[in-house]
Amino acid sequence: ECFEHFDDNGDGVLDARELRDGMERLGIELSPNETRSLMDRFADPLSALSDDPQIKYRDFVKGLNLPRKEDDSAEAEEMLRNELERLAREGRDRPNFSKLFDEVDSRGAGEVDRRQFRRMLEGLNIHLESDMMASLIRKFDKDGDGMISYKEFAEFIEGDGFAADTDNIDEILKRLKAKVMKAVTKNGIDLLECFEHFDDNGDGVLDERELRDGMEKLGIELTPTETRGLMDRFQDAEEGGGEEEEEEEKCIQYRDFIK
Repeated sequence: ECFEHFDDNGDGVLDARELRDGMERLGIELSPNETRSLMDRFADPLSALSDDPQIKYRDFVKGLNLPRKEDDSAEAEEMLRNELERLAREGRDRPNFSKLFDEVDSRGAGEVDRRQFRRMLEGLNIHLESDMMASLIRKFDKDGDGMISYKEFAEFIEGDGFAADTDNIDEILKRLKAKVMKAVTKNGIDLLECFEHFDDNGDGVLDERELRDGMEKLGIELTPTETRGLMDRFQDAEEGGGEEEEEEEKCIQYRDFIK
């Protein structure tokens, strides 16, 4: 919330104007030189060298050099669980968390900031006090950059029996299988040709873009989160699970596609 006091446009970074205006609202007026010096003090070294340096949340916290707050996320987690159980008791359909997440994830990056996360919860009619929200941020924000990873949030949700996204991926996979089987049995297309339908660059593996574009050509539109979920499902089919592999760039090989 202190960071958001400065972040007028909600883009997750502070420029010189936002820093100066935020300080002015606190009763501290800065000259242009003082603003630039403070930007240089907070911004990471590479950003500080640019003509338009920016301060990220992580740099903001580090620059203030405040003691790290003790982890008190257990109470906030319990409150969120209670709210999710309330939704279940009310007999509503399972929330589609992936779609809710994607609605606020404007960049399609698989992560959202604090404001977007709050908006997503409010879409479920879940309203948390500021201190509870801050605790959840600390729970899901693993690297301290002020962003919440969908993967971490989904693991928490699925661990509590709200695996709506898993059901959604199952349905998408079922539709894909039906289209592949139709192509094989009725049109005489072999499985390799089906794979090549997705493999635009012909490198023998599918990345997220190729998978999403290929599904769209089949009439199945995926959100970014659904695409990632389907990528994970195909890779889980690989023997050994691939748990020790780096997650920098996920790809589906032909053998995983067939499995």
